[in-house]
Amino acid sequence: MNSRIVTGNDLAKVLNFKNYRVMLKMKSREPIVKTVIGGWNGEVARKRPIYAIVNTGRWIAECECGGAEIVEPDDPIFFCFSCGNSCVKGAARPVVFPENREEIEHLLLKRLCKTTGANIVERAFNATPLFGRIGRDWTAGETIEMLELQNKGLGS
Repeated sequence: MNSRIVTGNDLAKVLNFKNYRVMLKMKSREPIVKTVIGGWNGEVARKRPIYAIVNTGRWIAECECGGAEIVEPDDPIFFCFSCGNSCVKGAARPVVFPENREEIEHLLLKRLCKTTGANIVERAFNATPLFGRIGRDWTAGETIEMLELQNKGLGS
């Protein structure tokens, strides 16, 4: 069972990168990415922030283009590998995490899940709720009270 919500640094470690930012730089230089969408230009935009959510036990951000990528609270930037952040000319976008992130994570981790996979990222993505249909998900606008009420309905 995952003991925390997965972040960009977790994915970087699984993929053998030093950290999340290095992973973004290196993956954006891959030939297919650089050719099709243009790689990350190394800059961070000051505008067009994107908001973090929790999806299947992972902190991600969803781009307006429909792409979604894992994000890192300790390095809150986002680069979309679907559109190359064309809205900010290839710069990374700032990510806004909720101020009560730790409390959200604590409540989500109370939701028992069956997990399978070779690493923390796979286990989060493949997690199946043991009770009800409510997994480890959170979207902006959901309050702590709403999460507590959902958990109460699950018996957690």
